[in-house]
Amino acid sequence: MKTFNLILLGIAYSLPAASFAADWLVQQDCSCILRTPVADSTTANDLNQWHAGTGQYAGFAGAPAPKDIAPGDVVTICNGSYCAQYTYGKDGSWTNGSAKPETANPPQKCNP
Repeated sequence: MKTFNLILLGIAYSLPAASFAADWLVQQDCSCILRTPVADSTTANDLNQWHAGTGQYAGFAGAPAPKDIAPGDVVTICNGSYCAQYTYGKDGSWTNGSAKPETANPPQKCNP
């Protein structure tokens, strides 16, 4: 029986790990410029706060509420006029951005 268990364990460890990218949506944020293909510093800062669950993205009573994102995940963020998608990189960068007009009906209005 030990041999059979070891064979199954060996097979399980020899299989390649599945890697699936996830898509995330950040709540509306009106301060982002949404430059592409690389996020500008304002947008990157906002995405980093969202990822860490700090600032305006903190959880209950201001406690950090980090998101479990992985390299390759795609995050969409909007600024009231446009939405941009960025890919989270292994080095913590936000790249491969593409923007398009927001199509929410009606789009969320920014507060001055």
